[in-house]
Amino acid sequence: MQIPSADQFRPERDPGNPRLPVRWFAPIADEGYDLHVPEGAEGEADAASVAFAGVVLSSLDAIMDEAVEHMRKYADAERLGIGRGRPDVHGVFCDARYERVEIGFSWEAQMYILWTVAFRWDGAGRRSPVELSVRPR
Repeated sequence: MQIPSADQFRPERDPGNPRLPVRWFAPIADEGYDLHVPEGAEGEADAASVAFAGVVLSSLDAIMDEAVEHMRKYADAERLGIGRGRPDVHGVFCDARYERVEIGFSWEAQMYILWTVAFRWDGAGRRSPVELSVRPR
C-alpha cells in the first residue's frame, strides 16, 4: 500500500465546528478511503504523522480485526445485521504526536452508519483500543 506523497494532501476544516484544528487528507490509491493527519508546523500535513501512517497502514488488516472485535464488545452485531463479513474502511486518521489512530468503517448492511474505533500506541509499538463511536454517515 502506497503512502500518499506530501503534495497529495489537502486541508479540511470541519464545517460544523470551525474551531477544531485543520486536518489534512489524501486518498489511498486503489483502496477507496482517505488518510487523514493533523496539520504540521508549516501549514501542511504533519510529516511525522504521515510516517506513522506507514506503520499503521502496513498492519491495517490486523488493526481492523481488533477494531471489529472491540466494537462487538459493546454492540449486538447479530441483531444489527453486521455479525458476519468484513466492514469497508472509510478513513484512517494518524496522529504521531498523541500516538493515536482512528479507523472509520461500516458494513454494507448498514451503509449509513459509521463506526469509529480509536487506538492508542505505546512507545514499544503496541496498540490498544481506547474509544468507540457510532454516528450517521
